[in-house]
Formats: sequence, structure tokens, C-alpha cells
Amino acid sequence: MAKAADEIALSQSAASMALRDLEAHLGVDLFAREGKRLLLSDYGRQVQARASSLLRQAEELEKLTAGDELVGRLRLGATPALAHSALSEACGRFTRVHPGVVIDLSVAASIDVIAKVHRMSLDMGFIGSPTNRSDLETRDWIDDRLAIFCAPDHPCARRIGACLTKLLAEDWALEKAMSSERISLTMEALKHLSSIRIVFESDSIDAVKAAVRAGGMIGCLSRRTLTGEFARGELIDLEVPDLDVPRRATIIWKKDSYQGQLQSAFLDFVGAIEG
Repeated sequence: MAKAADEIALSQSAASMALRDLEAHLGVDLFAREGKRLLLSDYGRQVQARASSLLRQAEELEKLTAGDELVGRLRLGATPALAHSALSEACGRFTRVHPGVVIDLSVAASIDVIAKVHRMSLDMGFIGSPTNRSDLETRDWIDDRLAIFCAPDHPCARRIGACLTKLLAEDWALEKAMSSERISLTMEALKHLSSIRIVFESDSIDAVKAAVRAGGMIGCLSRRTLTGEFARGELIDLEVPDLDVPRRATIIWKKDSYQGQLQSAFLDFVGAIEG
């Protein structure tokens, strides 16, 4: 309540009273109260989705006097691989063309991005694989493939093109288990061995790269996040033929939610990016 009150420039007591008045007017409890915690009720979740859509339309009405220039805040969520590559680059180009736009990009695993889009705390999400959720609208985005890599002084650097079975005996550095890259690698690896020897894992792509760069491990990440390191020779692409697995990123947004001018413009902008 304190954070919500601060966002709308009210005292906490005034915000609490406004919430009680709204619940009394609707005749329902929008929140379940557990001590000082507020948890959205089932009815509250329905109201939240509709209220978010109405507020977005109200914001567009206020901006009609500003002419055709795009203005506003865009709330995006993306997996680390997309946030560290194609999406951040697209955001930079978009805000350069539309200086009145502010983009708030959250980085999380696909499952968390999906949950936030469902709750409408994000306008749009970018995940590393398709989803069949009935509550979401989806659009295929860019192609992305996995890359297995090592440091230049690692013994495997002399085995470019080796089969995955031989490499699985090495020590590995990977993203944590909820990443789409980790899941894809595991599914391919289990065709060859019952397990992978993982000695380092992290939520951070940069941490995985640094661990591999130290020389003792093999890593697996989105190829798009490794372009610079491969070009500079800091890391070696092992070009594993067994791991030539097609992957397609997906754009998601809440079904039946209002897509304003800003959201639609950004969706068209990133949709024009070629795989």
C-alpha cells in the first residue's frame, strides 16, 4: 500500500481508504488480507486486468493533444538471452526514433515473464520458445540457436566439431534450470547420457561466460549472446553438429487486453527485425 500510495501521490491512509471505498462500491473484496499483506482475490484479478486496460486508454486520451509523437512508458519482460542481445538493441533504436518513450525492461526466466504478462504487470514479453497458453496472444519472433563454447586454452578448443556425447563428459557452466537454453540443452543431452556434470550455474549470462573464460569448463548459451566474444577470440565456438536445434523466440501479450498506440508501434517495430 505504501508503494501504491507513493506512485499516485497520496498518503498511505488515503490510499487505503480509497481501496475500501472501491470495494464497498463494488460489493466485493478485491484483496484477501493476511496481517499486513494484501493478496489479490479471484475477483480482484479480474478487476485488475480490466482496470489496466482502461487506464491505458485514459493515458492515450490525455496524450491526444501532444500530436502524433509517441510518448509514454513501455513495460517489457524478456529472458536473459533476448534481453542481452536483439531486444536491447531494438529498444535502443526505438527510443532514438521516439525520444518521448521510456522503456522499462525486466529480465527473468520465461515462466516468470509469462506470469507477469498474465498479471498485466508487463505490457509485452519476449521468451525463448513457443507457448500454448490460452490466455496469451503470441507472435513468432527471431530465430536463435544454442552454442557450446569454451576458452581458447581449454583442451576442447582443439576439438571443434566434436560430437555432443564426448563433450558431456566435461565440466559444464550453465544458466539455472528455468532458462529455455538450459532446458533445450538438457533435452538433447539426455538422448546421449543420463546426466550432465554441472559445476557452475548462475542467473547471469555474464557470470557463465566469465566462468568458462577462466578455462576449466564448457558452456552453453544462446548464440546471439556470444557474437562479440567469438569475433574477438575470447571464447571458442565448438560448432557441435548434434546441437543444431532450431529455436524460435516468441512475443507474448495478454489476450483481450487493450493494445495502445505505443504498444502497437513497438510490436510492429520489433516484428520488422529479421531472424
